[in-house]
Amino acid sequence: MVTTDMISNNVGIDEKWYEFSWYNSFENPDKVDEIKKYLEYSCASELLSNAVPCGKSLDIGTATGRYLRAWARLGYDSFGIDISSDAVSITQQQLVKSGLEAERVQKMDACGLEFANDTFRLVSCMMGTLAYIETPQAAMHEVARVLEPGGQFVVSNWLTSNPELDFLVANSPMHNERLRAQTPDPAQLMRSLSDAGLVPAKSQYAVLLPVQTILHLVTSHEGEPAGFLDRVALLERNVRNLFPRRQGQIFVILAQKAI
Repeated sequence: MVTTDMISNNVGIDEKWYEFSWYNSFENPDKVDEIKKYLEYSCASELLSNAVPCGKSLDIGTATGRYLRAWARLGYDSFGIDISSDAVSITQQQLVKSGLEAERVQKMDACGLEFANDTFRLVSCMMGTLAYIETPQAAMHEVARVLEPGGQFVVSNWLTSNPELDFLVANSPMHNERLRAQTPDPAQLMRSLSDAGLVPAKSQYAVLLPVQTILHLVTSHEGEPAGFLDRVALLERNVRNLFPRRQGQIFVILAQKAI
């Protein structure tokens, strides 16, 4: 979830947090951002591996609809929201290309979700979106309200304490400054989830190695398995198995609404 309200940085220049050009870069990433996005998704998918992909899902701060489309491919009746008009417009175009209805994405504030209680089986909020929500605790209470009993909430944030963290290439320095200032650490996020009535169940780190190291290791083992991103995900799993306490650039938490 991001805001398109005009803001002022330290030198007095007004600009939006995210504009059309950023969404275009996000949807068509360079190799570094592609790896980070895929590893975040792979991590979230592992945490959700025991979930039955049925019922409705909601992606908060859907940006270009990446997770909206991903959850739809898994079998969810998938929807998304974003407060950015540019994001909604781009996502609608992507949904039509994917054979989904454009109306599945709506412009909406996460702090005031326009959905009935107990609507969604799965809610996601990924790639540091919480740092752009003005009152994230209010948003998490809304997530708890719209989740079905037993429904799951998967949320990811950047680990700002990681010295290897370098965010997305698509970001400007102002974006990264905001993320460093507003991103909760894992313990804070766990407490916020509990305060909202959600039960943290599992967590995991993603992007366990510097991306340049990943690129070197993966490209030096061409051909196994077939796809580049498959090799990236396999490397990540191997590193996780070998070094289970290693922290990554992104942390992902799965929480559940009590039955």
